[in-house]
Amino acid sequence: GGSLAKVLDGSASRLERSGVFAESHLPAIEFSWSGLRAMVSDQHKLIDAPRAELFDLAKDPSESQDLSKTDSARLTELRRELSDLVLEAQAIAAEGGAERSASEEELEVLRSLGYSASGRSDSGGQLVDPARVDPKDRTGFIERHDEAIALTGRGQAAKAIVVLRGLLEIEPTNPSVLLQLGQAQILAKNFDDALETFERTVRVAPETSIAWYRLGALRGHKPRIPRADLGR
Repeated sequence: GGSLAKVLDGSASRLERSGVFAESHLPAIEFSWSGLRAMVSDQHKLIDAPRAELFDLAKDPSESQDLSKTDSARLTELRRELSDLVLEAQAIAAEGGAERSASEEELEVLRSLGYSASGRSDSGGQLVDPARVDPKDRTGFIERHDEAIALTGRGQAAKAIVVLRGLLEIEPTNPSVLLQLGQAQILAKNFDDALETFERTVRVAPETSIAWYRLGALRGHKPRIPRADLGR
């Protein structure tokens, strides 16, 4: 941890967080996009992504001026430092056996926030993949995706279907959108459409276990999946 004393007494405007890094696998797991990493080193912050960003937090605390194009040397330096931190963290995790499955309580919290527990997992490949979509370029997409989940949760499946079909026009093979569309189609009792959607889902993302479950239920002429189960 770090002391907050200087920030609290006004002698410093921000907390020094040198060497802190974070990463997100969610875009890769749920949307088949690139993952993200970020690191703070001294006064600079790096966001490592297909389109990297670099900020001087001392001069630009709101992170409005990207320096990645004008300070390529520092960008390269910070990327190297981040790579070293990631390797160090992975070595520590391997030694400590840090991997574990989420508990049922944790999964329930995720479900309450709208995540569908698709059963997909990290492929174990390169997290920040320049060949994949940069999640920072899909903020509006994510907002519409979450809107569709909320509509489905409120029983407005028909409206959710319209939103999700619009997203598929942008990314026709996005596994999370396909999964949510199939869920909404079941609630709307469009079982033939749902069957087709889940068939598409397992073709593009065969690791999506919940899609196989739905597909089996629909093919077995068991469309009456409990509504509460559709959030799982």
